[in-house]
Amino acid sequence: MSLTDLAARITANAQLLDAHLKSHNLPSPSTSIHTCPDFPNPNNDPAVESARIALLEDTQTLRNYALGPAQVIRELCWNPEPDRVAHTASSAALVTNAPFYDWFGHSVEEVFPASAKLAEALERCNQGGIGDGRAEDSAFSLAVGDGESVFEFFEKRPDKQRRFRGAMEAVGMDGGHDLGFVVGGFDWGKVGRGVVVDVGGSSGFLSIALANAYENLSFVVQDYKHTVDEGRAALPSHLSERVSFQAHDFFAPQTVAGDVYLLRHVCHNWSDENAARILRNLVPAMKSSSRILLVEVVTVRPGVVNRVQEKYMRNVDVTLLQMLNTQERSREDWESVVTLADKRLKVLRIHRPEGSWDSIIEIGFVVMNGHD
Repeated sequence: MSLTDLAARITANAQLLDAHLKSHNLPSPSTSIHTCPDFPNPNNDPAVESARIALLEDTQTLRNYALGPAQVIRELCWNPEPDRVAHTASSAALVTNAPFYDWFGHSVEEVFPASAKLAEALERCNQGGIGDGRAEDSAFSLAVGDGESVFEFFEKRPDKQRRFRGAMEAVGMDGGHDLGFVVGGFDWGKVGRGVVVDVGGSSGFLSIALANAYENLSFVVQDYKHTVDEGRAALPSHLSERVSFQAHDFFAPQTVAGDVYLLRHVCHNWSDENAARILRNLVPAMKSSSRILLVEVVTVRPGVVNRVQEKYMRNVDVTLLQMLNTQERSREDWESVVTLADKRLKVLRIHRPEGSWDSIIEIGFVVMNGHD
């Protein structure tokens, strides 16, 4: 493709995005410290998201063509007047956005040091494999944790744990992790007046979003005691009769008979064996009609998705390897984990809502053999 053709495609997508902003009375993007932190797409319009992704890819390609492979350009900071340096929109976010500040601190002090130890960790783990998936064998444990897993490290350091929760909140602000994809990505209506068990649900933010959208559903949020205590204290009063909180270890047998067991970004933190244990512990409480929903990245072969999505997917995959000695999984990987958990369970459906980084993996019983 010629430079002119590429520029024409960039112009077409830019015009589409401008029209979107104008029609919804939204501000145009800028480098001002007052600009929106993410590109405005409040309704998660898939056409807008597709145009935005195409614009990102094409502008990067055009820039690379214009630079040539041998050139390196160092970006200048914003220098509004001599001898003064001012915030850009990006640096100002560290001051004005507390979760983003937490994410930056976590990245600098925990993720980056772990990346420097990844090669050594891989050499120790079965000559380049990921070993048995023990978190205490991770690059993070070598670099920061003094032999501790990331979970042990945070449990002993409440300030670091609080910052990590803030960092995960910042990750959740990414449009690709919008809770609306879970709210609208599954047929919750068919659950009727059922009970949804939000396993590892933190302070209950996903259950709250679902409860606001589906008034017939009830929710039990399970996590560490101190986490669910915080969630209970912050729960909006109008949801107090439908959203409850329970301290629970997901490596222990499930005690709540639910219609749906919802696990968002839980199993990817664990090895295949441990992820299977988490799922296996749900089985005794399940009914024949119960469903397990995993909200997770499902990896695909290179070239199947656009470059922006693939870059995100591979970055998270490597980060999980560094921090936890685990990985993101393909459809086949998830099916293997489910079979390992219980041969009566099967992946029934995998659906990735348009614009979402995550897929919704629906799991249910195939053969009950009298279990109910």
